[in-house]
Amino acid sequence: MPTRLGLGQPGPAARVVGALGVVVAVASAPYTWRVVEPVSVRFPRPSPAMALADRADELTSQRADATVAQAAEIRPGAGIVRFPLTRSI
Repeated sequence: MPTRLGLGQPGPAARVVGALGVVVAVASAPYTWRVVEPVSVRFPRPSPAMALADRADELTSQRADATVAQAAEIRPGAGIVRFPLTRSI
């Protein structure tokens, strides 16, 4: 029975060729990856300049956090809530 594209069901030879293609593709995948890996590893990695800029941003953020923490330690009573023991009228 023809489909909407006018093609019928594949015959036994087409199914065998298709199955053989799948087997060859799965069997050759590890070997293909060994050939392609050295080239493909470079593409998703950021450039050295971008990595350096990201690291500089990270260090700047850490320094700002440390400065805020040090300032909080120096200020008397910063971050500490004290309740008086007696009430003055």
